[in-house]
Amino acid sequence: MPQKLFYQFDPTEQDEFISACERHGYVYEDFDVVANDALLNGAGEQQREISVARFDRIRMYLGSEGPVGWLREFETDLARGSFSQM
Repeated sequence: MPQKLFYQFDPTEQDEFISACERHGYVYEDFDVVANDALLNGAGEQQREISVARFDRIRMYLGSEGPVGWLREFETDLARGSFSQM
């Protein structure tokens, strides 16, 4: 399962992640973001799973819709305070 670190993401995807963090008052460097790509059932279809962690908070997102889907979910989690410290 190939793994990509945040700095290896597409530059547009990086920019959108950073912008989402800034819109909600977060510093993007506080997050650890990793993507894992896996082939599904040997059929050649890929599924991308993105792990986003900040302190002791971890959320997993599926990137099958491309960056738009998981970034939308991530921003919703930011708005809900899912990554805030207790």
